[in-house]
Amino acid sequence: MKITALKPYSRVEWICMKGYPDWINTTLTFELEPHQKGCVLLFHHDGWANYTPEFASCSYDWAMFFRSLKFLCETGKGHPYPDYNK
Repeated sequence: MKITALKPYSRVEWICMKGYPDWINTTLTFELEPHQKGCVLLFHHDGWANYTPEFASCSYDWAMFFRSLKFLCETGKGHPYPDYNK
C-alpha cells in the first residue's frame, strides 16, 4: 500500500501497489467523523476493474473486520475472522 492522502485523525487513503491481482490500483479510504458517542468510521474500497468473486469475498471480509472492530471498541473483545476449525 502507498499512502496517497493523509489528514491526521480524520482521513487516510491508500493505493494498492502489490498484492492480490484484483486489488492492484484500487484505493482504500478510511475517514473518521465525530459523533456524540465517539466517532463514525467511513470506509471505501474503490477502483475495482470488475465485480469478481474476489470483490464479493473482499466486501464480506471487510464487513467482518469492521464488525469485529466495533465489538473490540465497545466490549474489549473483537472477533477478527471466524475460526473454521471449531
